[in-house]
Amino acid sequence: MPLTENQQAALISFIFNCGAGAFQASTLRQKLNRGEYANAANELLRWMCAKGGLKLQGLVKCRQHYRL
Repeated sequence: MPLTENQQAALISFIFNCGAGAFQASTLRQKLNRGEYANAANELLRWMCAKGGLKLQGLVKCRQHYRL
């Protein structure tokens, strides 16, 4: 099943923020490839920290929004 326009937009933003290399190695990508869209959306919540483990409130809001 292809991604919706909103799913594509969320994924593009995610890859832009995290980098293509991180996406390639991610569980998020694996779940998308298996068609597990709800589980893949939940993986977004694992990616809310900047380097050094600092949780950024802007990323928290963004990732929660993308899950919808």
